[in-house]
Amino acid sequence: MGRDERGTSDKPAKRLYDSVCVNETVQFHPLRSNIWVIIYILRTNLMDTRTPEKRRQIMQANRPSGNQSTELRLIQLFKQNNIKGWRRKYQITGHPDFVFLSARIAVFVDGCFWHGHNCRNLTPKSNKEYWTKKIHLNRLHDREINQKLRQKNWKVIRIWECELKQNKLHKIISDIQRSLSCHMD
Repeated sequence: MGRDERGTSDKPAKRLYDSVCVNETVQFHPLRSNIWVIIYILRTNLMDTRTPEKRRQIMQANRPSGNQSTELRLIQLFKQNNIKGWRRKYQITGHPDFVFLSARIAVFVDGCFWHGHNCRNLTPKSNKEYWTKKIHLNRLHDREINQKLRQKNWKVIRIWECELKQNKLHKIISDIQRSLSCHMD
C-alpha cells in the first residue's frame, strides 16, 4: 500500500479514513460516505487498541460499584409500603445493600447473572470457563456470608434482580414485613 505526496494511502477507504480522522478520533464528514470509514475501522480492528490479554485483564478487574437500579427500585417499594428503619450501605460482614439495624436484618439484592440464578438462560458464550468459575465462587461467597451473619444472629434476606423486574413485589414486601414483625413480637 503506497502513499501519495500528501501522505495518505492509495486505497479509497484508507484515504477517506485519513482525511476524516483527527488524533485517532473519527470525525464523520457529512459530505463523504462514512460507511467506508466504519468498514476500515472494523477490518483493521482500530476499535480496540488493547491486546486481547490486556482487555481480558481489564474486564476481570471490573468490580461492580453497586446495583443502582435494583436498589432504587427496592427503596421505592420501602417508601410505598411505609417500611422504615432501613439503612443503605451499612458496613457489616458481606456489605448488604440494606440493613434494618434494630431487627438485625440484612437484605441483599443479587444480580441474576453474577450470582448464578437460573431464571433465564444467562450462560456466557465466551470465556465460559472463567465465568463459570467466577459465578460459582460468588455463590460460595454468598453462602459463607449468610452463615457468618446468621452466626451473629442476623436474618438474611436475598432478593433476586428478576423478582424486582418481574413484579414479584408482593412476595418481597411480605417477607420483609414478616421478618420485621417477628422482631417486634
